[in-house]
Amino acid sequence: MNDNLYFEIKCYLKEIAVLIPKDYPNKKQILQSIKQNLESFLEEFPESSFQDITNEFGTAMEIANSFIEDLSGTSVFVSLHKKKRRNHFILISCMILFMLSAFLCVSMYYFLRNHQNISKGDTFYIYNGTEITHEEFLRLNGNQEVE
Repeated sequence: MNDNLYFEIKCYLKEIAVLIPKDYPNKKQILQSIKQNLESFLEEFPESSFQDITNEFGTAMEIANSFIEDLSGTSVFVSLHKKKRRNHFILISCMILFMLSAFLCVSMYYFLRNHQNISKGDTFYIYNGTEITHEEFLRLNGNQEVE
C-alpha cells in the first residue's frame, strides 16, 4: 500500500469516527471492525485505489448515516441537548468570570485612587475624645505653622 492510499484511509476512518455520534453504543468496536474489514479488503485486492474502497464500503457519510439511522430520534436529541447544555454552561461561566474580573478591576481602581488621596492633612487625631485634623491639632497645641 502506498503512502497516499494509507493517508486517505486514515482520513477516511477519522471522518467516520467524527460522524458517528460520540455516545453511540460500541462505537470503538465498530470502528475497529471497519478498520479490519478495510485491511482484509486490501490484503485480498492489494492494487486497489481509494475509489475502489469507497465503491466497496461507501463514503464516510454513508457509513455514518447507516449507524445514525439505527439510533432512535430520542438518542440523537439527547446527544444534541447535552452538547447545547455544555455550550451554555461554558458561555455562562465565561460571562461570570468576565464580570468578576471587571468588578475586581474597578475595586482595585477605587482602592488605589482613595489610598493615594490620603495625605497628612487627612490624618485625624484624637483630642479630648474628639477627632480633629492635623492642622487643628497643631493650632490647639499652640503651634501655628502647618507642614
